[in-house]
Amino acid sequence: MSVWAVVPVKALDRAKQRLAPALDAPDRRRLAQAMCDDVLATLGTVRGLAGIAVVTSERDLVPAGMRRIEDRGDGLNAALALAAAVLESDGATAILAIAADVPLTSREEIEDVLTAGRTAPIVIVPDRQERGTNALLLSPPTRMAPAFGAASLVRHTVMARARGIEPVVLRLSGLGFDVDDAAALDDLRRATAGRPNYRFLTPAMAAAR
Repeated sequence: MSVWAVVPVKALDRAKQRLAPALDAPDRRRLAQAMCDDVLATLGTVRGLAGIAVVTSERDLVPAGMRRIEDRGDGLNAALALAAAVLESDGATAILAIAADVPLTSREEIEDVLTAGRTAPIVIVPDRQERGTNALLLSPPTRMAPAFGAASLVRHTVMARARGIEPVVLRLSGLGFDVDDAAALDDLRRATAGRPNYRFLTPAMAAAR
């Protein structure tokens, strides 16, 4: 089984705009960069991946040894669908699409997803609110179109069942934690206390909830 991780990363100047009440534009960029760096670094330690692809328009975000797929600016799901088609044509038998804002995930969690994918063609990792999707494993990569966004846990589940597949849903604390509001931002500040790349996060941000 040849599984590629796929991480979509929008232009950093447009990242995390929902956090504008808590962070100014330079700090939103710093946050997006720090989280993306953490996710890619963690993926780099995972056993069982054939490769890591980053779908982005920003060349500097992609570490050496990882593949960049150009983001054409058509939105998240179009970017993931493009990556799935490209990687499948190059021999990938599965992809693991994973959000760039899940900095608390671990190698063990991602390997748990890969393990589930050995017997299940569709694996979904929801966010901690059980509404969105933070990771989606598809085998083969183009088995169904990615449908990330609001209520995507239900949407991905319905789409899988329409194909006669009961998806595996894995609830993982680190991979389920994304940063989309001030409350999550404050949780991240506490969880990353002592990490140099998150020092700009301060307790005062909690007041922006």
